[in-house]
Amino acid sequence: MRKLNGGDAFAFLRVIRISGARESMAEIFKQVKGGKFDKENDAQREAGLNFILELMCNCATDEAEDAIWRFLSGPLEETPAELKNRPLDELTGLIEEMVEDNVKSGNLAGFFRSVGKLVRTETQASTTSSSKGTAPLTK
Repeated sequence: MRKLNGGDAFAFLRVIRISGARESMAEIFKQVKGGKFDKENDAQREAGLNFILELMCNCATDEAEDAIWRFLSGPLEETPAELKNRPLDELTGLIEEMVEDNVKSGNLAGFFRSVGKLVRTETQASTTSSSKGTAPLTK
């Protein structure tokens, strides 16, 4: 297992876009921006786990499910097929371990800050291109 990195940010952004989870991310971004996330903060741990589990529960399309498996396969260092074939309790344990490792290192807050900036940039670009009569890039 490895720490979340830049490549994971874009995989995560695809999950957010495909699953329509921007609203769910808003609370996490507010907590990060407000400085409520630190290495010892249980709120960070809980927010990260809840968001990943919420995404897994709310994905209504094959495209969204595939995006989640591709995202998780990076930091968990297994193929999407390997993750899909794991018993649920093992998979949940791996996700919890990934979140915990990233919380302890302070990496999870930084990851969410970076993703938040990218989401805001994409939103601003979409607004600007819409006002100019051009379609925003969505995929």
